[in-house]
Amino acid sequence: MPSNNPSTIPPSINHPMSPETHPPPSPPPPYAPPNTAAITRPGPSSVTYHIPTTASPTTALKTTIHLPPNSTWTSGLHWHNNSTEYLRLLQGSIFATLGPSTKIYTATTAHAEAVIRVGPRVRHNWGRADEYLKQRSRAERMGLDPSTGEGEAGEEVVVEEWTAPASVAKPLFFWNLNGVVTRRSAGPAELRAERVLRGLLGAYWIPFQLFVIFYALDNYPVLVGLEGRLAWLDGVESGVGREVEHCVEHVVTFGVLSLASLVGRMFRVEAVREERTPVGLWEVWVREKDDGRKKDL
Repeated sequence: MPSNNPSTIPPSINHPMSPETHPPPSPPPPYAPPNTAAITRPGPSSVTYHIPTTASPTTALKTTIHLPPNSTWTSGLHWHNNSTEYLRLLQGSIFATLGPSTKIYTATTAHAEAVIRVGPRVRHNWGRADEYLKQRSRAERMGLDPSTGEGEAGEEVVVEEWTAPASVAKPLFFWNLNGVVTRRSAGPAELRAERVLRGLLGAYWIPFQLFVIFYALDNYPVLVGLEGRLAWLDGVESGVGREVEHCVEHVVTFGVLSLASLVGRMFRVEAVREERTPVGLWEVWVREKDDGRKKDL
């Protein structure tokens, strides 16, 4: 005769304590804000983005970026023309380059988070401090011991990123950039003109799509870094070499991205695509585009 002792009752669909039907809820990952979804890119430059899925008129749209130990990921040297960017370091240590200077930031406690303000048109780049300082010359140039940051080498880096004024452009950028890099976009949605261009560009198809996204969403990477090659011009006047280098770098970036945007419009390659974008953000993007067209009439 079967026992009525609950401890001997096998799990079943009718048992209220069955682990199959009532699994314990999984705790949310640390620093994963509500109304976000995660995209992880594995490999040596591993990174996880927690990107907003809806737009809010009252709060900043913050993307939380996680860099695991040994990740070589960096944001790449770039600038924004129309927005101020903020980086809040929640965990770990990072290097941050703003203009001509590079500093190391460490979140020592939960109440001592570093917030970095990046103004419009300021070139910036950031990533894990320990990876950056593995090059001894960098540490020595900054007056640091090369072992700086090794204490956090096994710790995940967590950074929040957002812009002011508040805009859907930043989360749209992350969704569509990662959609291209991870090839998440749906093939059937591709137009015939787009397929033709893909065939013509071959291996350059992915960089081309990224250039279209960069131009449309105010993200300008330094494509050609001269890095002091015109320093000899400082003999004419102090600092003129760096100014000329910046001018050349800006012209190259703007020229390449403008050309990509023009070709993209000709072949109907969109920076923001519905299949790469959460519904809540897509609706805002479409509405803003429609409002922009009405203003132009």
